[in-house]
Amino acid sequence: MENQNTSNVHQNNWEAYLEGNNQAFEDLYLAFADRLYIYGCNLTIDNALVEDAIQEIFCKLYQRDKGLIEVKNIRSYLFVALRNHIRKSLSTDRNHEKHQKRYQSMQPVSEEVPVPSVGGEGKPLQAHVRKAIDQLPPRQKEVLCLRFFEGFDYYEISDIMKISYQVARNYASRGMKRLRSQLFADPKVQQASVALASH
Repeated sequence: MENQNTSNVHQNNWEAYLEGNNQAFEDLYLAFADRLYIYGCNLTIDNALVEDAIQEIFCKLYQRDKGLIEVKNIRSYLFVALRNHIRKSLSTDRNHEKHQKRYQSMQPVSEEVPVPSVGGEGKPLQAHVRKAIDQLPPRQKEVLCLRFFEGFDYYEISDIMKISYQVARNYASRGMKRLRSQLFADPKVQQASVALASH
């Protein structure tokens, strides 16, 4: 999750780049490329499409399009741009129906999501959490990924996903409720929870 100081660093890098600091642009790319890739892979299983979209977005930024100079939150801009690019690409693709099915099923959450292990026996708790998240409806899953893995607040999520603040909250609430019911129905997760609580 990103704190305010880190967000300020990113915004400062963007403003420095607009003033001609190319190193600041490289810092932005290094800060966001992997995170955008993980998010994009939760929208489509077409990894090449995600990579192309990220490259195109940063190329557009590098050209310093005058329309981008007024970007007030570079982090939100990047996630919105990636989501829009992927959705537009899928809607115009010849294999639209195939890609739509892929979008609906969505990719599993990244392996990099840090979750405690179940100890010496059984599968890691991480695997159970990922499996439970993968079974969520796509919109609930997307809200939770943006909220808890990227640290966006609900106003930012509503802007990224083009939904209202309340709808974003509702998706998160329903998603968390489903996650809890799925996770704690698993005996291994119950054991892990007890073990973690005792430490």
